[in-house]
Amino acid sequence: MQAISGTDQQRTPSIKGEKQKEELVRAQNCLYQQIQIEAFPDQYALLGKQRSIRISSSLHRLAAFIDEDKALKVRERINAERFTDLQVKHAVILPSNHYVTQLVIQHFHHSMLHRNHETAINLIRLQFHIPGLRKIYRTMHGICKLCKNDASVPIPPMMGDLPEARLAAYSHALAYVRVDYFGPMMVSVGRRCEKRWGVILTCLTTRAINFSWLNLSLRALV
Repeated sequence: MQAISGTDQQRTPSIKGEKQKEELVRAQNCLYQQIQIEAFPDQYALLGKQRSIRISSSLHRLAAFIDEDKALKVRERINAERFTDLQVKHAVILPSNHYVTQLVIQHFHHSMLHRNHETAINLIRLQFHIPGLRKIYRTMHGICKLCKNDASVPIPPMMGDLPEARLAAYSHALAYVRVDYFGPMMVSVGRRCEKRWGVILTCLTTRAINFSWLNLSLRALV
């Protein structure tokens, strides 16, 4: 009895997960049906009555039909293929200007980590038929904040005018200098150690450099 009850407890989560999956599929089909009724009311009504739609309709070339889930799909020529999912054989028709269509494209765009755009478009075409898909995908890619940040180019600030010391062309070297100190470093003087500081004088005009040592205290340097 314990073994049987244990197996029942193990099977319960899987059955619950299958039920949830079925509920999600039914919810998706209901959502597709509602979108298609809003976007193609006349065509959906005619196909629901087993009547042909007008030649001028955008769905006429797609040989659209309503399946058992009440969703409007494209009739393909691969029904005899046994190793392909039914959802791939008949793509769901979605309008290009609907908010749910944008969510679908955004989902595939995020699933590809904002890269491999052609792969994302092909994955969408496996399940959905969206008129002007490539154009809509470019629009969604353009408004994606993460893609905007990745594609942004830093704009360097406008540089100011050079000071007069940098432009003194006919002056001698080290007429205008910049002073840099570094240290201290311990130097052996006889049997004792003393601190020494280095000073670098850089000419602002010719870029000449003069290096020397200073035997000064920290207070004198400041």
